[in-house]
Amino acid sequence: MYFDGKVRDGYFEEYPIPPSIGRHRPDCISINENGKKAIGEAKTADDLNSIRTYEELLDYTTVCKNDPSYEYVFVGFPIEGELFFEQLCDKLPEANRSFIVPMKYYSDLDDEYEL
Repeated sequence: MYFDGKVRDGYFEEYPIPPSIGRHRPDCISINENGKKAIGEAKTADDLNSIRTYEELLDYTTVCKNDPSYEYVFVGFPIEGELFFEQLCDKLPEANRSFIVPMKYYSDLDDEYEL
């Protein structure tokens, strides 16, 4: 597993920073027991309205389309950004959209739990 940042697992191993994919570096890349990879990206509601996020998702879904070792792009975002997320996905080529897995969360939980 690769993480963009200093993240450690339960065994206190540091994960390397993910490699760049196209023009960008994802927040996370995981690899399952069969060698299949998933890309993870976390966004704020404001991020979903940016050209950079569009370019990231275009790069990540294009690699999924062209490289069978990549299966999915998981995108975490606050539920209040759902409309922006849908509009963003509508701009992507239709063949790329099937690789995206939305992961909505309630942002009011941020105030209750310290991560």
